[in-house]
Amino acid sequence: MPLKSFDTIIVPLDGSEGGYRALRHAVELAQAADLKLHLLHVFPVGSTELMDLLHYPEIAKAKAEGELRRAREDEAVKIFPSAREMVPPEVTVEEVTLSGDVDVEILNYAQSHPEAMIVMGTKGHSQVTDVLLGSVANKVVHRARCPVTVVH
Repeated sequence: MPLKSFDTIIVPLDGSEGGYRALRHAVELAQAADLKLHLLHVFPVGSTELMDLLHYPEIAKAKAEGELRRAREDEAVKIFPSAREMVPPEVTVEEVTLSGDVDVEILNYAQSHPEAMIVMGTKGHSQVTDVLLGSVANKVVHRARCPVTVVH
């Protein structure tokens, strides 16, 4: 499939070197084919459902949710400026922050952009989790309905 059949490259970022390697590759593709970049950061939400099961007061649950929201915003503030420095001004960039299961959110985002492809790194910050649950990249490659390029 020629690159011109796409209009967007989705680049999931978690602040890891693997994500930035993928971004460097995506920038080259975007420049070569005049494609837009969507920098996607998915904050993995810690479930507050356990707090419900243990009958925590609502105020404690609200505080935990507020702290997660602040952590998500702080993380995005660190990731996107570093990524933007790697993208030349002639490449159109959109920054997107989501929360949830990382692989599911990446796949849902890609599905909502039918003329997009995904370029992502193989290893992120959650290498221990990757061993136990399977890597996010592996899940995306096997379930995506669009082309996925995995950069080592």
